[in-house]
Amino acid sequence: MALNMHGTVDSSAAIGADYDIAALSDYLTKIHIQENTQNQQFMKFGDMSLNIPQNNSDTAKWSKYAKLSNDPTSYVLTEGVVPSGDNLTRTTLTSQLTQLGNFLSYSDKLKYTNDDKVLNEMNMKLADQSKEIMDIFVRNVLVAGTNVLWGGDATSTITVAVGDNITTALIKKAVRNLQYNRTKKSKNWSAGSTKVGSSPVGASYIGICGAYVEADLKALTGFVEVQSYASVGDIMEDEIGYYAGVRFIRTDVPYIDVDGGDSNANVHSVIIFGKEAYGITRLEGKALEVIVKPDTMGGHDNPLNQFGTIGWKGYIASRILKQENIIRLEVTATDSEADITSAV
Repeated sequence: MALNMHGTVDSSAAIGADYDIAALSDYLTKIHIQENTQNQQFMKFGDMSLNIPQNNSDTAKWSKYAKLSNDPTSYVLTEGVVPSGDNLTRTTLTSQLTQLGNFLSYSDKLKYTNDDKVLNEMNMKLADQSKEIMDIFVRNVLVAGTNVLWGGDATSTITVAVGDNITTALIKKAVRNLQYNRTKKSKNWSAGSTKVGSSPVGASYIGICGAYVEADLKALTGFVEVQSYASVGDIMEDEIGYYAGVRFIRTDVPYIDVDGGDSNANVHSVIIFGKEAYGITRLEGKALEVIVKPDTMGGHDNPLNQFGTIGWKGYIASRILKQENIIRLEVTATDSEADITSAV
């Protein structure tokens, strides 16, 4: 089997050719993982410092430590008296690993009558699927958070009405909420730019939204789009711009509650968070793997070598670690009602 350096299998590795299955599987796994990690906005910003070793447990565990009191009157020292000190309170948070996966089949007839590089094409489609499924898995954890603000005068999802779009006032209110909860910002979300215009960005929160909310964000007075950054070469992947201490990122898989608002308005979720907001855990060595079974492997369920398969599977766990460090905005968006009739 011959492999080239351009992300495809050479003609000798087309599905109709003989190939080294171990080498092909290794190659397809590398390509799959490379594609899988692109545009995963919810996966990108989670705390992934914890992985579960194999043969250990199927439950991820995070330790959450309570903040210490900042009341000066509780810590006045008396000469010659040893203070009682504090105890650090730890809470253990858990989440069970979920195994996700899918496969595609090809027939022996396709193998012998088609010279397309079908395995490569199947792998790319599966990579797109696994990327989105993993990202949606984490997204669904985040949109279940308890810290919520609604657009306009709404007081719940079902009262969000057409026209309750994102505003500068709503973003500032979300930022105040996070600041009040002493949520930490970060300068090191990625290798992003540290300047907006000619001024330093400094530490920031992250906001994730879809394309429809993006359009409304860009129309806000004072919103700074990425092309106005001092160093456009250092923007984060799919970064939209900056406002009030939040760097906004576009996701391909936003959460949209179709017909979930007042008079069946579509309600869009915007997730804004700081450091230590949520965690993601994988099973060590089994986070994501590609499995290739050629038609020639046979077996009792394939006695005539009539089909082969290529698939993916992986393990993941995620949960919000600090509800006070993450907030969800529920808003409508311009043109959303006419364009969107269903969503993931």
